[in-house]
Amino acid sequence: SRAVEKYYQIKKFFKKKKIQIFAPVDLYQFNKNKKFKKIKFLDNKIVITSISGIIPIKGALDFVYLANEILKEFSNVCFVLTGQIISSQRRYSRKVIQEIKKLPKNNFYLKGLADNVPEILSNSDLFICTSKSEAGPITVLEAIAMDLPIISTKVGIVPQILKNNTNAIILKKN
Repeated sequence: SRAVEKYYQIKKFFKKKKIQIFAPVDLYQFNKNKKFKKIKFLDNKIVITSISGIIPIKGALDFVYLANEILKEFSNVCFVLTGQIISSQRRYSRKVIQEIKKLPKNNFYLKGLADNVPEILSNSDLFICTSKSEAGPITVLEAIAMDLPIISTKVGIVPQILKNNTNAIILKKN
């Protein structure tokens, strides 16, 4: 991403011409036209999904706070947070889980590390990336491949591949 390029230019790691290589997305797996199994507990609700490690830099707690604000007004919305709980971030993970427990039952699901990301995205109505810093959020690329509306923080490649208020909403961090 341009942000990473600037970082390395400052550090003077590269003197020769450089190119950007984005993370690959398997378009056979992440294909909006592919038939995926319906996830029953998500039926009849607007499903808002985020996929990230449960760590501060990925903004998992921000996603939970967002869910809390939306659920104050709308009961037909369901939030799915899919991501690994990192052992070095146990205190943060406990805080995330503690905040999730305050939410209405059946409106928030913490799925942990998932091997069925395309299926989860196919059952989603909106994808949100709450990262505070990263070069290229592959989950955003996967959500694009699944033709999901996207709200993302302005991190890494996001402003290069999405246009604010055209095909996504791009927000400042936090």
